[in-house]
Amino acid sequence: MTHKSDQPVGYRSSLAAYAPNFREADPSLGRAAGAKAWHELGLLVVNPDHVRDLGTALRVQAFAEELYGKRKEQGA
Repeated sequence: MTHKSDQPVGYRSSLAAYAPNFREADPSLGRAAGAKAWHELGLLVVNPDHVRDLGTALRVQAFAEELYGKRKEQGA
């Protein structure tokens, strides 16, 4: 769809203001939020997918299970 000036015209919708809320999550934003929580609040937030080696991943999982218990199986 073009306007008289041959410039593309965007679609108008009352939902346009909400569009940014429905985009795919950016993993780098999760890392940045975790770093901010650590530096500003002293909170540790760990995404298991961000752990690079198996030994550390197992220690992180064991520590989380010690604090919070085992996770429920997906779909259960």
